[in-house]
Amino acid sequence: MEVDVVSRFLRQGFSNRAIAAELEVSIRSLRQFRKNHGIIKTKRIKPPNRRVRIDVEAVRVLAEKGNSDRAIAAQIGCSIWGVSTLRRRHGIFASRKCHPVNAESVCHLVALGMTDKEIAEKLGGSKISVSRIRLRYEIEAGRPKRAPIDVDSVRGLASQGMSDPQIAAELGVARTSIRRVRERHGIEPGYVKARKTLPTDPSPPPARPHPD
Repeated sequence: MEVDVVSRFLRQGFSNRAIAAELEVSIRSLRQFRKNHGIIKTKRIKPPNRRVRIDVEAVRVLAEKGNSDRAIAAQIGCSIWGVSTLRRRHGIFASRKCHPVNAESVCHLVALGMTDKEIAEKLGGSKISVSRIRLRYEIEAGRPKRAPIDVDSVRGLASQGMSDPQIAAELGVARTSIRRVRERHGIEPGYVKARKTLPTDPSPPPARPHPD
């Protein structure tokens, strides 16, 4: 080992383990060599901390356009903490972009009879956002307007012997809706299961002749 080589490695910031690996010696031998020759590890001189000067007007313009602190920091080339600190210091409020799901749009679409799912698909948001806005502004849920069931059609199909599921499939409605219409207007069901009835006075089976 040479003193100049070990000193050069130390000035470059190498540790004892790294120097020992480069010189193919043990760490104990290197430490003893440094102690014998008085080689002291010198600290690396850190480069000066160059802070980026943030332009207040640039931050103000980008914030008014709806950019977040992360986006502003990426465009200016500084940290997010620096942008947020500058905004608080100079009274620059972070402006948010207008969300497509807002109370005015939801109220208008609910008045048209659209459900939360249909409103979310139309505005490009989520169903949860639409329901939260409705609850916050006390907007009643929209229900799809369905055409009333024709009673005469139900009566005619039931008279043909069709069951409730068959009538519901024919008219494109639910089976329970057909049952409610029948009960409300007194329409007999078209298909009634034949119940098994036992004879009141069953005759005994004929006796089998015994073989002689």
